[in-house]
Amino acid sequence: GGVWGPLECSVQIDSLGKETLNDTKDLYKYKGLVSLPPLAMIDDIAAISKCGVESILLNSKINAKIETKRLELGKDKCQDLHIGKSNLFCPTLKVHNDDMSKAEETKYLGDWIVVDGSNNRNIKERENKGIGMVSQVMSILKKVSLGYFYFEMGLLFRETNVLSSMIYNSEVWTGLNLSQIELLEDIDIMYLRKLFD
Repeated sequence: GGVWGPLECSVQIDSLGKETLNDTKDLYKYKGLVSLPPLAMIDDIAAISKCGVESILLNSKINAKIETKRLELGKDKCQDLHIGKSNLFCPTLKVHNDDMSKAEETKYLGDWIVVDGSNNRNIKERENKGIGMVSQVMSILKKVSLGYFYFEMGLLFRETNVLSSMIYNSEVWTGLNLSQIELLEDIDIMYLRKLFD
């Protein structure tokens, strides 16, 4: 706890990724080319590996690192997601000495990661945020007298509030289809219609 807690935790967790990059033979390689170390953000870690020996090795490295730094993983926050085809050799991973729970989906840094790889839940969540933001911005625009600057402010609010609330972190979404993109575009069109009505 305290002010220095998050900073100290970030430094300790960051060293895990740096150390694994020195020895890349055990890391998952995206398309056989890019080594992916455990990804860390403050006190969250996401580690990617193939099922079997690779996942056991990575899991034991993370546990060893956490324990040597005298940190503790929250058992109820750690989850194992199997993405892709079922594998008979998918081992049970550990959180310290306890079994890690298996999950079908989890939220990591604001986005849902789902075992089938779909983004439907992310799209629905952003659609709801966009609708809420349209209502909020329109309420502000109606309450404040902006005179000649109404449309200019309305377009600035569109960029800074409406669009940013829907598309933040969307660069990491993969496999989007046209209907999912259109759902988000419809919110923008709805906002522009309300602005110019």
